[in-house]
Amino acid sequence: MGEDAMTSTGGGNILVFRGWGADKPGICQAFLKLVVEHQSEVLDMAQFLLGGGLMFTFVLKVAEQSSIGLMKSLSSCAREQGLQLNFHFPDAGQVPEAEGGNEAVLALVSSEAITPALIMDVDKVLWGHGCVVLEIEHRSDNMKEHNGDYNKVQIRIRCPIGLRLATLMMGPPAANIEGLQKVCWKHGAEVTSRWWDAMNRPNGKSLVVFGLSHVLCKEDVMDLVLREAGLPTDAGAPEEKLAMLKGKSTSLLRKVIEHLPLTPGAKVVCGAMKRLGCRLAILTNTGLREIAEHVKSQLGFDYVICRDVEEADGCFTGRYLGELSDVKFRKTDLLKLMAEREGVRCQNVITVGEPLKGLKAANARLMLETFGPTVYFNSVKLKDLTIVLYLLGFSGSDVRALRKRRWDNGPGEAKTTSSVEAPPSSKRFMLQVSAQQRTAGQLQSIFQPLAPQGSNVQLTTIRQCSLQDGGMCLGMDLTVLKDGRSQATRAGTGIGLPIRPGVV
Repeated sequence: MGEDAMTSTGGGNILVFRGWGADKPGICQAFLKLVVEHQSEVLDMAQFLLGGGLMFTFVLKVAEQSSIGLMKSLSSCAREQGLQLNFHFPDAGQVPEAEGGNEAVLALVSSEAITPALIMDVDKVLWGHGCVVLEIEHRSDNMKEHNGDYNKVQIRIRCPIGLRLATLMMGPPAANIEGLQKVCWKHGAEVTSRWWDAMNRPNGKSLVVFGLSHVLCKEDVMDLVLREAGLPTDAGAPEEKLAMLKGKSTSLLRKVIEHLPLTPGAKVVCGAMKRLGCRLAILTNTGLREIAEHVKSQLGFDYVICRDVEEADGCFTGRYLGELSDVKFRKTDLLKLMAEREGVRCQNVITVGEPLKGLKAANARLMLETFGPTVYFNSVKLKDLTIVLYLLGFSGSDVRALRKRRWDNGPGEAKTTSSVEAPPSSKRFMLQVSAQQRTAGQLQSIFQPLAPQGSNVQLTTIRQCSLQDGGMCLGMDLTVLKDGRSQATRAGTGIGLPIRPGVV
C-alpha cells in the first residue's frame, strides 16, 4: 500500500494491523519493541484467545516517513513468530474520538448452549432499532462446563439517542415487532438490560424487591395453605382462593411455615445482595403476612409490603382487609414509596420475579422506563434463583465463591461443579472475523449461514472487541454436532468479512 493511501493525522498516519496464529510467550513484546524503534505510538490495542489461538489488533500513530519501514519490520517479525498479519489505513472519518448515542449492556443467560441462532435473533432486534454491538464478553467462568450452572454472554451496545430500554425489551408500542425478552425466551434464554455505567454489579445503594410465590418460595404459598386445609388449588385469582378458606383456622399458616420450601439459591442471592449494601424487600399480593414475615426473617430482608387477610375468632373470613376501600395502590406507586423510604433513586430499584405480570402494556413500559433492571424469575420454569446473580452482572467465579460462604441465617448452599464434555461426533472450529467498520446488523449477517443448524452448532466461546479506528474483531469457538463445516466457514461472507478458520 502506497503513502498516498495513508491518512495524515496530526503529523502522522493511522495504521491498523491485525494478526492471528498460535499463542506463545513474547509476541506482544516483540511487536511493541518494533513500534518503539520506529518512533510510533500505540493508540489502541486488543487481543483474545480461543482454544490456544491468538487474535490481536494494534492501532498505531506512525511517524512521518516511517510507515513502509514499520510494515516491513512487523511482517518479518510475524513470519518469525509463525503469525499472519494484515494492514489497514483508515480514513479520517473512520477514527471517531467519541460517537453519539447511549450505551447499554445486555446479559443473556441460559442453562442450554448459546447458539448462533440466538445471537442472530438478538442482533435482528438491535438492528431494527439502529443499535451497534460494541463488545461481547464471554468469560470462561461464565460457561456451564466450568461453573455447572449457566452459560452467560454479556453484550455492550450503542443505542441511538432517544431509544428506551423498554422498547428494546418489549418491542415498539405501536408495531407488531418482538422485543428482546420474547426472542430470548424462544431460545430458552433469559435477558436483562440496563444503561452501561462501567460497572458489572448492581450499585450498592440499591433496593432489590422480590416476589414471594414461585420466587423466594418454591411454590405458591396460597396453594400450600389450601393444600394444608385439604382444599383444591385449581381456583383462579388470589381472591377466589382466599374465599375458599372462609371459616378455616389461621393455625394453618403456622403448619405451612414448619415445612415451607424456599427456592434453591435464595440464601445465596439474598446474602450476596445484602452484603453488597442493598436493601431487600418482599412485595406480594397473597395477603399471607405471617408467611411473608417468616421468609423475611429467614433470608434477612428489611421489610415486607403485603396485604393483610381478615380474621375473626382465629379463623379466616375469606376477605382481605380494606377490600371495599376505594384507595388502590399500583405496583409502581409502591415501588416509588419504598425507594423514597430508603433514599434510593428509582433507577436503582431492581425487581425480581414477575413484576410485569397483570400490567397493561403501557404500565409495563412505564415500569421498565422508571426503575432499574427487571429480572424475570419463576421457579416452575427456572429451578435455581442464582440465575438472578448472573443476570445482574455477577460472574461464575463470584457465584462459586458465594456458594462456599456460610451465611448468618444458615449454611450456604454448596453446589458441585460439573464438567460438560463435547459429544464424540462433534467438531470444533475457531473463526476469527475482523471488519474495518462497526455497523448495525453485522452479527446477523455473520451468523445467518449458521442459524438454520439450530442447536447443532453451539458457541463454546464468543468475544468481540471494538477498536478506536471504528473497526471490530470477533472471535468464535464453535462446536458443530453434525457435519456443518461448510456452513461454519461461510459465516460472515454476506458482508465480505475476512474469516480465519481453524479446526481443532
